[in-house]
Amino acid sequence: SLGILMYSLLNNGRLPFENRRRTLYKAIEMRNSGTKIPIIPGVDIHLMRIILKALEYNKEKRYKSATEMLNDLNKINKVRERKHLIEKT
Repeated sequence: SLGILMYSLLNNGRLPFENRRRTLYKAIEMRNSGTKIPIIPGVDIHLMRIILKALEYNKEKRYKSATEMLNDLNKINKVRERKHLIEKT
């Protein structure tokens, strides 16, 4: 799952579930059980929402396509660009 990969990349290789010894397959299985996923300290809340949506147990609440996820990622980028421009002035 892309959500598990993104979470792991932003969390020093740790999977979104408490036991570090879990395999990727086991992490996907845990996600499907509805296990709560801890927020990663220091990660932008908007990016974390995207990751959590990608990890959503209910497939109807997950992204329907990579394009849908990309659109949300682009929105974050645009907001950051605007903030950066405002800070420069």
